Amino acid sequence: MRFGFLFFLIIFISIDLNAQKKSSKTKQKTKKGDIIVCGPYPIALEFPGGDSALIDFTRENFNYTKLSFDSGEIKPTRIIICFVVKRDGYAKFKEVNLSKNVSIINEVKNLIEKMPRWKPEIVNGKTVDCEFELPILISHY
Repeated sequence: MRFGFLFFLIIFISIDLNAQKKSSKTKQKTKKGDIIVCGPYPIALEFPGGDSALIDFTRENFNYTKLSFDSGEIKPTRIIICFVVKRDGYAKFKEVNLSKNVSIINEVKNLIEKMPRWKPEIVNGKTVDCEFELPILISHY
């Protein structure tokens, strides 16, 4: 009984001590030395000013008044804008889901061209390309 308890105690202490060791991957610096990544987790891409700034930017720059609701060409709809934020932070158009309308697609392209540079995603200390989906409800109200 004593042997079992001592064996358990030794195993428990050794596990606890191993958990306290710092991994060599806890801090990595890029070649430039200006970004420190803690842990294996990626740093997500971010629009300058955050999500609320992205919503405001989209409201201000997506000019749906050019779209003709009255002619029946455009109906109130929900679209999903898909684009890629490149390593340098600039957005590049990929596609528009749920719509094949040329007017909507052209307006989406204009919106993406107007976007400021994003903070790109960082994985293992390196910036990477990252896809982003932005849902938009188009309505004439």
